[in-house]
Amino acid sequence: MSEPPGSSLHRSVPAIPQAVTALRRAAGQFATGLGAGDSVVDGVRLAVSEAVTNVILHAYPDREEPGPVELTAALDGAELLVTVRDEGMGMSPRIDSPGLGLGLPLIVQTAHSLEVRQAPSGGTEMRMSFRLPDGDGA
Repeated sequence: MSEPPGSSLHRSVPAIPQAVTALRRAAGQFATGLGAGDSVVDGVRLAVSEAVTNVILHAYPDREEPGPVELTAALDGAELLVTVRDEGMGMSPRIDSPGLGLGLPLIVQTAHSLEVRQAPSGGTEMRMSFRLPDGDGA
């Protein structure tokens, strides 16, 4: 399948609360532009919101100024691949964690696949995939 113009997205913003809305909106618009249905777009928005929130809450607890949160998305055949990446402390346990621990289970329920790993530059990388319709409404 040849990729249409604008078939990739890249945004990097400071990991502050406003990043959730900005990156959720960008990912949703990108998925809509690829022809994703409402349920896929809603799933992408929810997963990006949860992943970015995880970065804001957990990635940079020891810094006065938050580091970046990076969103990339690209079309790969019939799948939308979405990655949320930070340069923070990585997947270290924290006894002072402010979250409820529901973000990753929500992402797992919405995405076709989820892989969480250490980012090449340090920090954490969440790679999610979402199946797109094949053009026949499937």
